[in-house]
Amino acid sequence: MSKPSAFKFLAIDDDPQDLGLITDALAQEGLELLTASDSEAGFGVFLQARPKTVVISLTGPESDRMDLLERLVHADPAVNVILVTDHYSTDSAVEAIQKGACDYLTKPIDFRILRHRIAGFLAEAEIRHQAMALLELLRLSPLSSDYAGTLSGGQRKLLELGRALMVQPRMILLDEPMAGVAPVLALQLLEHIRELRERRGVTVCVIEHDMDVVMSISDRVIVMDEGRVIAAGSPDAVQRDERVIEAYLGRLEQP
Repeated sequence: MSKPSAFKFLAIDDDPQDLGLITDALAQEGLELLTASDSEAGFGVFLQARPKTVVISLTGPESDRMDLLERLVHADPAVNVILVTDHYSTDSAVEAIQKGACDYLTKPIDFRILRHRIAGFLAEAEIRHQAMALLELLRLSPLSSDYAGTLSGGQRKLLELGRALMVQPRMILLDEPMAGVAPVLALQLLEHIRELRERRGVTVCVIEHDMDVVMSISDRVIVMDEGRVIAAGSPDAVQRDERVIEAYLGRLEQP
């Protein structure tokens, strides 16, 4: 899985001293730091560089900061904007959050809080990157903006597999993964199960009644009949086991 590109951070502040304090405080956070000294310059840098997080710390009327906030969020609804003001106002804080700000801080900035917020944004960015990489792997990326409820049965099975993989498991249990899945998506799901086992080293335990599926993906097969284990071993050995043949095919009567 590829690494995400550098996390870009834009500070917009018309006070050179405050701007320097912000960049100094975040210099060790592994960010690509961008700066601007006024609204128009800041918005221009934003459109060009598309940073993930923006801090607006401008003097002047609150309405100017709110206007810039709205322009940023309109240009990229996913951007994290932290609004910094000289004087706290509950009404302004509520308005900022309603217009898309992620946080509302007052000067002097508590840089411990700012670093904590940035760390949270970095963690979320990494999770989003992992999720998008898995959607790409499962060939669901064209549907990334769709609601899960609009997906087909097979696509939902793929999505469920992706959700399980987000926690980077060592073992996955799949209960009848092929049930109700169209043949094309069933083949795709089989391909992903094989990749998990062969390339990622994930142990996959599958409960399945489709013998073709079981035999094509299994290293070891356990067969149960009426709650009892009647056979266990390699796929070839299990297929030849008389107890399995009798349980699933029925014993042929001798003429």
